[in-house]
Amino acid sequence: MEIIFRIFFSKDILGCTTDVDFLLWPRNDIEKIEGRLFSRWKGEDMSFKPVMEDFVYFHEDYDKQLARLVNKKERSALIINDPKQSMFLFLDKHHIQTTTNKMTVFKLSSVCLYLPQNQLTLWGPGTINDFLSTHLM
Repeated sequence: MEIIFRIFFSKDILGCTTDVDFLLWPRNDIEKIEGRLFSRWKGEDMSFKPVMEDFVYFHEDYDKQLARLVNKKERSALIINDPKQSMFLFLDKHHIQTTTNKMTVFKLSSVCLYLPQNQLTLWGPGTINDFLSTHLM
């Protein structure tokens, strides 16, 4: 199973990013977080095909949940999810001391996409290469 993960900014930035500390909050330049899932039969030498499921988490939805987590004592293993409960974000909370006050930030540590097993072969048209060529050019 292969996953393509992309975060959409208010002003779309072309390219991809891997292995970075991604601060999810506070910021106002993220429009939505969108995941794409690709699959194929195990052992077959064919291209990965897109699974017909949208994994979208809008800024307004996760911002409300993060605002509630600001005053929680826990600092790691925090989990928030989209309204469909198909995307789960695992976060760590950090406190940064500035010259005037203490600021709370949430760092994305990992992502989990949920899809029932019987939907893993509900494929759409195209391949992973088709998807990447349209989104990364």
